[in-house]
Amino acid sequence: MLPTFRNSMPARRGRAAAALLLALLAGCSSVPRSTQTPRVLLTAMLLSSNAAAEGGIDVTVRMDNLNDFPIAVDSLRFTARIGGEGYVEGRYAVPFTIAALDTHELSVTVATDRISSPSRLAAVAEGSARLLPYELEGELVVGGRPPRSLAFSASERLPLALPR
Repeated sequence: MLPTFRNSMPARRGRAAAALLLALLAGCSSVPRSTQTPRVLLTAMLLSSNAAAEGGIDVTVRMDNLNDFPIAVDSLRFTARIGGEGYVEGRYAVPFTIAALDTHELSVTVATDRISSPSRLAAVAEGSARLLPYELEGELVVGGRPPRSLAFSASERLPLALPR
């Protein structure tokens, strides 16, 4: 009968090396961090002559990353109800990164249903500062496998800039 090498020194070393490798690999696979959704706001609205001719409005979107790590964003999509009068819809499909604990701003030309005229926007603006109340909803699609959607919403006021 041939001797078995189950408990021989080389076999034990091989099993120990395999166990160590598995432990190291398990430690390297990061547990998915919980990502706090960035705060997303509209900070400016400009009815330029080009945007008005195309039936759109230029808005500035600000995203505040509240996480201590950067967020790679594949796309942004949002809808805002402006002054209870109508909606604007925006989409930005060029990937970008919001640095850790930082702010990122984008200028987006948005489509609108019926509030693209200066007189309509001025009519819903509040006070001498021409602040437009809005309710914002949307999502950021963040990179990864698989990509994830981070839903956001806000209710704020933003300054209106009309063409001269």
